[in-house]
Formats: sequence, structure tokens, C-alpha cells
Amino acid sequence: MTFGRERRQKTVTVIGILPRAISFTYPDGSDIWLPLSWDDLAATPNVLRYQVLARLRPGATISSATAEVAGIYEAYEDARRAPAHLRSTAWLEPLHDYSVGRTKYALALLLAVTSLVLVTCCGSVITLFAAQGITRRREVGVRLALGATRVRVAQQLVLESVFVGMAASAVAVVAAWSLVPAFGSLLPTSMPRVDQVGLDLATVAWATLCGTVAIALTSFAPVALSVSVDPATALAVNPAGTSRPRTARSRQWLIGFQVALVTLLLVVGGRLIHGFWQLSHVELGFESSGIMTAEMRFLGPAYRDEAKLRSVQEQILAGVRAIPIVTEASAASSVPFRGVDWTRQLRAPAGGDPIMANERLVDRAYFRLMSIPLQSGRLFDVTDNIAAPPVAVISESLAQRLFPESDPLGRTLNSRTPATIVGVVGDVRARQVEDAANPAYYLHSPQVPSTMMCLVIRTRADESQLKGAVVAAVRSVDPKQPIQQFAWMDDIVSSTIADRRFFAIATTALALVTLMLATTGVFGVHVATISERTREFGIRATIGATPTSQVRRTLLSGLIPILTGSLLGALGAWWSTQLIQQYVFPIGETRAFVFAAGAAAVVVLGGVTCAIPAIKIARLDIAKALRAE
Repeated sequence: MTFGRERRQKTVTVIGILPRAISFTYPDGSDIWLPLSWDDLAATPNVLRYQVLARLRPGATISSATAEVAGIYEAYEDARRAPAHLRSTAWLEPLHDYSVGRTKYALALLLAVTSLVLVTCCGSVITLFAAQGITRRREVGVRLALGATRVRVAQQLVLESVFVGMAASAVAVVAAWSLVPAFGSLLPTSMPRVDQVGLDLATVAWATLCGTVAIALTSFAPVALSVSVDPATALAVNPAGTSRPRTARSRQWLIGFQVALVTLLLVVGGRLIHGFWQLSHVELGFESSGIMTAEMRFLGPAYRDEAKLRSVQEQILAGVRAIPIVTEASAASSVPFRGVDWTRQLRAPAGGDPIMANERLVDRAYFRLMSIPLQSGRLFDVTDNIAAPPVAVISESLAQRLFPESDPLGRTLNSRTPATIVGVVGDVRARQVEDAANPAYYLHSPQVPSTMMCLVIRTRADESQLKGAVVAAVRSVDPKQPIQQFAWMDDIVSSTIADRRFFAIATTALALVTLMLATTGVFGVHVATISERTREFGIRATIGATPTSQVRRTLLSGLIPILTGSLLGALGAWWSTQLIQQYVFPIGETRAFVFAAGAAAVVVLGGVTCAIPAIKIARLDIAKALRAE
């Protein structure tokens, strides 16, 4: 049997040290890089998969280079007369895109969410400053009457807002500094440069500048409204008068805009949470709870001997099973979502296109330990040893594709080692949680040993206890054999959807912050509006309007922009979730109840925010409201 490129010990000279940040996706934690010769490439054309790095000539584009490479591959396949289904190809991808992958779209989502939070914050600042301007209209009128210029008054109001922005930015920086560790713990480890996330002086300065400038800019409109008052009108008329229709409409538009943004963020966050919940409850085809894994590669020259490899692995497995804190143990060439699943090409007996299936080499206890259900036939047992004919167990989806109209038991599986099919087991998701399970077949590792071995251990002990015992069991057989990585199976599964969890939590948290900001702004506007219209409510009461009718009328005028904004926000959320589904990551089918729940929550909270200041109208003292100063 060929184990790939010949492995042999050799002495090399260290000629350089790379920065600590240099890393590759597989295997994790590579420490040594050796030169690759053309002889190595020619010796293993079908065993190892290589990736080529190239620098484009000046003026060349990715599309033109891809077309050129595709032409080379096509000529090569024509020369060897390869059939259509066996032709290979190649594609070019910028190194940055390859390194970042789909993460750039996810980070763009987070940037968009934070930008919407900033916009909503600016809207809240405008509404709050506008509300403050209503209550300070008489003060501004007095200042203008005493000789202050409008420019001077505007400067004072803008400076006040700038100082508020600087103070708020300082508080935010302190809060961000304290939350960075918690934020970093939520970030998926697959995100590029995740270990470098933190706050530095440049980031703090930029965030402070953005916050201060944003508040200063958003204060211009309220300040302009405040300084545009006529001093004579401001001093002659009770400030609790009536608002101008244009001003009232502007406030309603602003409230509706904020409500739309809040609804959009809340619904998108709800969709991400719902999508994450769906992924975390997908039927994987195996049970991951309480299982610890430990990966090993047997790469020494001694392990080129199959008998030696088989003997050492059997001794290691026996030693691990003898550990008192181990309930059950098995081994496989890889476990779901971790390691290498060899992909083999199979052909159905009836002909047709070839079928791609994953090959896994497992111990006889693997299916029972992982709770993979047996559909028909039997599983591997002790009689399936090196002296017995090779046997195989196939997945249900592979059985349906290879033998759609016949019983697969007893048939021959034409894999790299022809084997008799003795059992059919359930499908297992092994690549991505959201992807359907790939067809797979299993060979018995004592019959077909692999240099890749992953211990699968069921235990109730903690990691530190088990890790020490397993290391001792392995070193008792081969003192020089390293163990690459210990990991709980639950953590492995969780890591595959870690990006969904992070962006769902981050988006929802920011949506709640936005909801709080918008609620504060809406509440402030309604309090100021009702205070401004106190004289109007008094006049309406004297001509027969009841307190109930006035409260109802005020609530209706406040709910109209909220209802309109929530509807527009829900429509924007539907469009946004389509973009997330297409470019960022799948979030499952669209559920109407998530949109309805998000919009309803905003409407209910908005109604309560409008109702609290409106109740003041029912307790209005008419005589006091109409009394002129």
C-alpha cells in the first residue's frame, strides 16, 4: 500500500525564522517549512494536493491569467484523452481573498450594523436637542433681546453639544476597553488575525473623533431651529403654545426614520438568532456529548510497515481503553468537522456518472460510541481482521445512489480496496452543519490502517485528567509519538457555527442598543411636544374636548410614524436578510413570525413611549394652561 510521499528522517539547517503571526489553515500550528522539489511533486501526483502561489505580470488581470491557466489544463487533459467526468481544472484567486474568504462579507455586515447604530444615535441626538431647544426657546429669546448675536448663541449651543460628545466618547472608550476581552472571546477562531483584536491609541483617537464630530454635526439643525426664533414672539407668547406644522412634520419624519432603522436591526438580529438556533438543532447523525478527541499522525519511517503501524495503533487503543476514567474508546482516520476526509470516486454497477464519496477508516466500536444508527446488515466485529476478506459499511445516501433498486448487502464496493458491503448506517454531516451529509463509506482500520489516527473517547472526567492519562498511554507504546490536539466533540461542532453565533449576538446586542437610543429620543420628543402644546390642549378642553379624546388623538399622531417606520423597517430587513443569505452565510428559510415579532415589539414599545407622556394630558389643569404670563 502506498502511504504517499516517502517519509525519511534527515538533518536540515535552519536558515530563517518567520514572524509568530505566520500561519496556515491546515495543519494548524505548522512550525517548520521545508523546500519542495519537483521530484516530490512528480512522485505523488495523486496523493497530495498542492496550491501554487504566483505573482501576476504588470498589466495582467486575474481573469486573463485564469483563462491562460484553464487553456493549459485543457490541453493537458486533451493530450491524455481524459473523459469529461475525470478532467481536472484549476482556478486563480487573489491571496487576500483566499485568506479572508467569506469573513470580509461578515465583517461588512458588522460594519453596516454599527453604521446604522451611529445613524440612529445621531437621529436620537437631533430629536433630544430639538426637544431641548423647545424648552430653551424663551431663554434664547432673552439672550437675543439683551443683545447677543445669533452667531454667538449658536456657538454656545454647539460648544455645549461638543462637550457632551467628548464626555460621552470618553465613557464609551472606557466601556469598550473593559469589554474587549469578552468581545474577543466571542469572536470565531476562524476569523483572520482574531488574536490581534484590541484597542490601540489610533483606534481610540479615531472613535473619539468620529463620536464628537457626529454629535457636533447633528446638533446644527436643532441649534439653527433654536436661534431662528423671534425674540418678541418668544417673550410675548407663553412657550407652552403651539408648534408649527412644518416642525411637527419634521419630527414625525425623524421618528419614523429611527423606528425604521430599529426595526431593521431588530429583525435582522432576530433572523440571525433564529438561524443560529436552527443550526444548533440540526440532526448531525451522531451524538457529540461527552466525547473527547485526540489527533495523531504516524509519520516516522518505521510506520511505512503496515504490520508495525497496525500493531502500534492497536496497542495505543488498548491502553486508552484500559484507563479507568474512560467509558469507551475507538479510533478513526478523522472525525466529523475535523481532519481529512479522503474523497474517492465510485461508479455504480448500473453505470452512469461517477459518485464522489468520503472514505473513513474506523475501529469496530466507532459507530456505537458515536451513536451512528445501523440501518441494515451488521457493523464491524473482531472477526474482520487482516486475515479475513475486506468488508465495508456504507452510508444510507451512498446505498441509495449506488444501488437504488437493490439490496447493497453482500455487494462489492469498488473502492481503493475492493470490499464486501456488510452494513448500512445513517448519514453523518461532516463538512458544514448546514450542508447535507455527503455519501460516505467506512473501512475497518485493522484491515486498512491509516497513518492518520484520531482517538474518540467517551468519558465523564474533565479534560486535564483525561489528557494526562491518554498521553501516558500513548507514550507507553511510543515515547516519541506526539499528539496534535485534544478537543471535545461538542467544541468541534460548536466551532463550525461560531461565526453565526458571534454575528447573531453582536447584531442583536447592537439592535437593542439602538432600540434604547431611539426610545430615549422618541420619549424626549413627545415630552417636549406635549409641553409645547399645553396651551392648545387647554383651549381644546374649554370648547368641549374630553381628556380621553385628547389622549387618544395624541397617541394616534404619535403612533402613525411608528407604524410607518416599523413597516418600512421590516421591508428593509427582508431585503437585508436576502443579502446575508447570499453573501455572508446561510441563515435558513425566511420565517414571517420573526419579522412580525420584531415589528410588533417596536410598535408596542413605541406605543408605551408615547402613552407615558400623553397621560399628562388627562391630568391637565385648564386654568393653569390658559394663564398668560
